[in-house]
Amino acid sequence: MYRFTDTIEGYAGSTQLPAEALQINGIFIENVIEGYRTLYTSGREMIAPEINALELLKRHGQRYRSRRYPARVITVGFQLIAPTPEEFRERFNILNGILYAEEAQLIFADEPDKCFYGTLSSAESPEPGKNSITGEFSFTCSDPFKYSVEELTAEPVNGIISIPYTGTVEAWPVLQVDFPKYGRDGVCTYLAFSDSDGDTIQIGGVDTDDFIDDSTQADNLIYEFFYSLSRIYCADDIYCSNSLPCCLSTEWANNDCAFIASDEVVPSGSVTVTEEGPDGRLVASSYGSGSHFHGPSISATLTEEVTDFEFAFQNYFSAGIEEKGTFIATLNKVADSETIIASLVIEKKAEQRTVDVLMVVNDDIRKTITFNLPLSEVSSRIAKDGSRVEFTVNGSTYVFYDDSIADVGITKAGFLLGAYSTDQNLTTNTLEWVSMTNDPGTFTLNDSVIADCRSAAIKMNNINRPALDVISNDWESFTLKPGVNQIRTSYKATGTKVPKFKVKYREAYL
Repeated sequence: MYRFTDTIEGYAGSTQLPAEALQINGIFIENVIEGYRTLYTSGREMIAPEINALELLKRHGQRYRSRRYPARVITVGFQLIAPTPEEFRERFNILNGILYAEEAQLIFADEPDKCFYGTLSSAESPEPGKNSITGEFSFTCSDPFKYSVEELTAEPVNGIISIPYTGTVEAWPVLQVDFPKYGRDGVCTYLAFSDSDGDTIQIGGVDTDDFIDDSTQADNLIYEFFYSLSRIYCADDIYCSNSLPCCLSTEWANNDCAFIASDEVVPSGSVTVTEEGPDGRLVASSYGSGSHFHGPSISATLTEEVTDFEFAFQNYFSAGIEEKGTFIATLNKVADSETIIASLVIEKKAEQRTVDVLMVVNDDIRKTITFNLPLSEVSSRIAKDGSRVEFTVNGSTYVFYDDSIADVGITKAGFLLGAYSTDQNLTTNTLEWVSMTNDPGTFTLNDSVIADCRSAAIKMNNINRPALDVISNDWESFTLKPGVNQIRTSYKATGTKVPKFKVKYREAYL
C-alpha cells in the first residue's frame, strides 16, 4: 500500500501525471494546484462481501442465505509544497474546494476508462508550521463498484434489445422511451421492458385494463413546437402551417386571455419565433407598456370544454439582479367572464437573486415558493383530475384540492411573456414547446420518459412522475448480468407514430 514515489519528477501543468493521479469531476488536481502530487492510493482493489448465513444447531458450518458488498473506502496519499505560508494556505483552500463535491466522479490515471463515485469522509490534518507536507484523505463510495466512464446505449431490433454485457457484476440500467416530436396522431397508455428472467418494468397503465380503444381514445388537445420555419403569421394571430407536420395546427390568438400574478397583469405587445435552441423558441418582439407586469400573450381556445387534462410545457427563464419580469401559463374557463382554473406564475419584481413561483387554483393564489436564480430551462406540468390539481415545477410537485371545480373544465390555454414597469427586462424569457391531452395517464408527441432502475424513479419530460410506477415492477432484480442480455419492449398506442426505446447503462466491476 505504501511505496516509494519520486516526488521530484512532474509538476503542476505537466503532461506527465503520477500513475495514480486522481481526477475529480473531470479535474486532475495536479493540473490546477502547483506543488500538489498524488503519492499513492489504497482501497481500489479487492473488496470482500458480507455473508448472510444461518447458524445450524446440529450440523457443521452455516446455511448460506445471501451476500452483500459494503461501502468502499478509497484513500489518497498526497504531497503539497508551497514557497510561502500564504501560498500554501491558498493552495490548500483550492484543494478543499475540489474535494468538497458530493458523490463525485473519481477517475484514476492508471485506469482512465473506469470510475468510482464517492464523497470525502475523512482527512488527515497536516503537520502545523510547514509549507511542505504529506497527508491523506479518504472517499466513501456508498456504491462499492466501479463503472465504465462511457455510457453505452442499446436499441431494439424487432422489439428485442440485445446487450452483450462485459461487466463483472450486475448493473442497473436506465430505460428510456422517446416519442416523435412531430405528427398529428399517436397517444400511448403504457410502456414495458421485460428481460429473459421474466422481470418487468411497466411505465404507466397502472390499471392494466385501461387500454386505448375507439371509445376511450385520448386526444392531443394542443401540441406546439415553436419552430420558425413552419410558422405562418396572420395579422395578430399566429398558427402552424397545415402543409407541414410540425404540430396540430393550433391557432394562437394574440393578447386575448386573462392572467393573474402578485401584481396587475396587462397583455400587450407582440411575439415572434426565433431559431434559438434546438427547434426555436417563442419570444417577445415587443412588451408594449404598463406600470406593472405587461407583455405579449398567446392563447388557444379549445373546441370543447375539458374537465380532466395534463398540460406540460418548457420555458427558459434567467435574470440578473436588476432585471424584472414574468412568465405565466394559465388554463381558463370562458363563460360570462374568464375564470382562471389553474395557473403557474414565475415572477421577479425586485432586485434580488431569487424568483417567486405562484400556483393559482380557481382564481386564488394557493402557494408561493421561492427559487434561487438562475432557473434556466424549466420543465413544468399542470394536471387536473376532478377536484385535484397538481403542479410540477423545477423538480417539485404540489397538490391542491377544490371541490367547487371538480366538474368544471377549461376552454382556453394561454401564456404571457412579461416585463415589469420600465425596469430592465429579463435576460431570457421564452417558451419552447407545449402539449396537452385530455387523459393525464397517457403519453403523446414529444414526451420523453426515463426510468432509472437503480433508484426506481420515473421521469417524464424531466419531471418526477411516481404515479407512472406500477406496484408489481421488478426494480431490484431488473439488472444487466454478465453475458448476453435480451430485453423485450412493448407498448399500447394508437396512431402511426412509433415510440423509440433505448437502454442506457454503464458496465460495473468489482
